[in-house]
Amino acid sequence: MRYISRKILLVLIIAGLVVFSLSLVIFKKKNSAVLTKPVKSYVKKTNGNAKLFVDNKPVDLLGFYATTEIKEYIDKAAEYKVLFCRIKVGWLMLDKVTQKFIEENPKLVERIKQLNSEGRLREAIELLPDFSLPENAADLIDFKRIDDILDYAAKKGVYVVLGFYYLKPPFWWIKNFPDHLQRNDTGGLCYMATFNSPALLKYADQVIEAIVKRYRNHPALLGWDLCFGWTSENNYPGAGYYSSWGIYDYSPIAIKRFREWLKKTYNNDIEALRKAWGNESVTFDNALPPQPLLSPKSYRELVEFINGPGDTRKQWLDWMLFRLEEKITCMLHFAKLYKRLDPNHVLFQTPATPLYSSLKYVAFLSIDYYSYAKSPIDVVHVHPGLSEKSVKKIIEYRCYPPFLKYFEHHGKAALIKWEGRPGVDYDKHSEYIKAVAEMARKTGTGLAIWGGHVPMPGSGLEQPEFTDEQIKLFIETFKSTPEGELKKTKILILDEPRLSFFTYYSKQPYKLSEISALWILLHAAGIDCDVLPVDEVKDNPGLLSEYKLVILDNMFRIDNSTVDILVDYVKGGGWLFIVGRTGAYDWYGGRKFEQLKKLLNISSVVAEVKVTKYSWKFTHEDDPLLEGIKGKRGDVKSPYNILYIPVFDYKAEGYKVLGVLEQNSTVATVGYKGRIVFWFPRLGLQIVDRDLDEIQPIIQFIKNLIKLANAET
Repeated sequence: MRYISRKILLVLIIAGLVVFSLSLVIFKKKNSAVLTKPVKSYVKKTNGNAKLFVDNKPVDLLGFYATTEIKEYIDKAAEYKVLFCRIKVGWLMLDKVTQKFIEENPKLVERIKQLNSEGRLREAIELLPDFSLPENAADLIDFKRIDDILDYAAKKGVYVVLGFYYLKPPFWWIKNFPDHLQRNDTGGLCYMATFNSPALLKYADQVIEAIVKRYRNHPALLGWDLCFGWTSENNYPGAGYYSSWGIYDYSPIAIKRFREWLKKTYNNDIEALRKAWGNESVTFDNALPPQPLLSPKSYRELVEFINGPGDTRKQWLDWMLFRLEEKITCMLHFAKLYKRLDPNHVLFQTPATPLYSSLKYVAFLSIDYYSYAKSPIDVVHVHPGLSEKSVKKIIEYRCYPPFLKYFEHHGKAALIKWEGRPGVDYDKHSEYIKAVAEMARKTGTGLAIWGGHVPMPGSGLEQPEFTDEQIKLFIETFKSTPEGELKKTKILILDEPRLSFFTYYSKQPYKLSEISALWILLHAAGIDCDVLPVDEVKDNPGLLSEYKLVILDNMFRIDNSTVDILVDYVKGGGWLFIVGRTGAYDWYGGRKFEQLKKLLNISSVVAEVKVTKYSWKFTHEDDPLLEGIKGKRGDVKSPYNILYIPVFDYKAEGYKVLGVLEQNSTVATVGYKGRIVFWFPRLGLQIVDRDLDEIQPIIQFIKNLIKLANAET
């Protein structure tokens, strides 16, 4: 018995040693999440999606965007097993000279903040003492803050996307270079450096180079966020958005660069400039950016403006083109800098997006999405608020943001970072969270969750933080939804984002909102489509041959080369759907209806009926485009029916009339000849004041057109 007991005891001891050894293995396995080696990240198209790869393995683009509570969100990323946490640090925060001044002068700094928030930055700068300029701005950077963040993330097994915000420079910079700060149309300064300011490029490059070289081999680094634009959204400041008013940039540096741009654009031909601007005294040395026109004062003026070409001043067009080019040039400077210094990690940035949105407003000018498609940016992201309005588009209209498809098809991984909105009960409306998480997965794109605690522009109300239960619902829904993809279609909406140059009476101009509403209407009808900008098609006209139907919605100014491409497209067998005020003017706002005549392939005179708040019906013609909708109402009398109706000799030109005004049946609202279809009233904007059930005849017409054009997917 003793012998047996000893044997049992020996077995137990051995078993104990085995368990102890296994526990060590398990313990080590738990800690194996610690990141110890640098990784390589890149984006590659696979299975129809632009996918993020880490060390040659595809990963889900799922993470958090931290705001005030950085370590807490790194912890959350570890707890919920998501890929990354995006951390943004500012130059002001890292600059030791600025931080020392803040610590030693708290009351003065509070006064400076107050003045800046009131648009009185010039006065604030006067309160600052003189500062000496560094040889290298990187020598003034406190790296410990970033060291701590990345080291902490590595211990937690969480990758970091590191953003450095360089457009808001330190105190020593703004004191020495006030003329290099963006200035609005009334002379007010904004705490943002002028795009391409030599002083910005010099010192920001020094700091970025030091940061990238220090952390490019850190094991926690997943990639970089370019943080480009006033709010890191590829935008100019202005229009009341976070302590910025009016339109920028009228700074001395911007004016100097504008004059250089004019000289180059006009080939140093002063007479050409004077003729274009209608100013015999202007020179390349005294040319100034123009002021915006006053907004329409009455309803009648507003309607005329909506139906007109907008601001037709060549001086204004030149300045808008310059502003856009300056922004693109500056973005590419920093994007290429990051990629040159670190080609082994992905680069994030919020781009311009297809179709009209508030950031495309002329003050912000975030319209250059084609530039981003060609840029070194790897991952694109936008930041909408999670609200009833945004979710309605997804649930009721079965819609997704067009930027997802555009950039995915151009090889960029895309994600949406969802922000909480004050007053929204996400526990009561959990379907909001489920809808956006499912949409991300079904479109083969990514999802990020915002940390909140940032004031809303305008109201100043704090953006709420999502609770742990809500975060869990985001992530579980995303992970449990099968991954899909956004497939190419045979239908194209051709977009001209530069039309925002000309119509700035509102942040949501009527004609530009129409095309965005059309995207929603089509998806509510179960019709997917693609979007391409005019510039991309002009660079490669052959792209149109991939589509059976091209839609032009309120493209009220079109240049000659675009018209020629579209005419050739129709000759080659394509269908053209002309909506609203499309072709009303040439690119410079003149030659009324001449471009429309080319698109319609007619020679007769085009006039217009200046009617508003009208209604119209489809005719009783026996035609495949009217299948199921003969004689039905096309639109009701509505205050949103404010587009004037072009008229011409339909019969002489061979057009079949399919819709007419109820107030005047001789005026056609809809018609076609061959493969050219016109629709002169509103189309997409019918969703503003009509239910989907009411607009079924409209949806049926579109479906009939798609069937006739053989554009069904």
